[in-house]
Amino acid sequence: MVSTSLVEAGVDIDFPTVFRAMAGLDSLAQAAGRCNRHGRLPGKGRFVVFRPDGPSLRGHWSLVVEAAEKTLRRFGDAQFQPEAFEDYFNQLYWTKGEPALDAFGITALLRLPVPGQRPKGDRFDISFRTAAERFHMIDEDYRTTVIVPYGEAGAAALGRLERDGPNRETMRGIQIFSVPIRPGEIPADALRDLHGLTVLNDLSLYHEDMGLVGGEP
Repeated sequence: MVSTSLVEAGVDIDFPTVFRAMAGLDSLAQAAGRCNRHGRLPGKGRFVVFRPDGPSLRGHWSLVVEAAEKTLRRFGDAQFQPEAFEDYFNQLYWTKGEPALDAFGITALLRLPVPGQRPKGDRFDISFRTAAERFHMIDEDYRTTVIVPYGEAGAAALGRLERDGPNRETMRGIQIFSVPIRPGEIPADALRDLHGLTVLNDLSLYHEDMGLVGGEP
């Protein structure tokens, strides 16, 4: 079976051998949990971690893999022990005593402890309101949704939306053609507004195999 990482989220399947592309230590542990899960083999199963060919990882995922590789080198065969996970997450979320993924300074506002450092200032001087204003579970400005009416079904759903407007039935029908994109990913002149929804007006930007490509596939 070939699967996305979604299979790691508690799916009860069992294989004698599991191959997992290099990822965070927590993801590796979850994937390993699908190897001889039910203990049917006389010994242990075979769990293989590999680096896939292709472009190098960027951003957050490069940090995840870097932290996991350092922990694996340090802990060897004990890589899934509690101490190994503590080491991994300290590397991932703290860099030189500062939170690596805390762009808005939430840690300082809430006076959270920093590994390896003594608390600074009054530990009761906590800026709850400022922290709440800065924190967003999902950055709504980061992505927007565009309707891509591909194929006959997409054209029909778009036709119903144009004719009947955004009622419950038409919105349910058009939902499967909704694609999240980053601002600027699609040229503005390729989009149009329809009843407050953003619709892709240039279907040459949709590739049958690759999906919405934002340019030449």
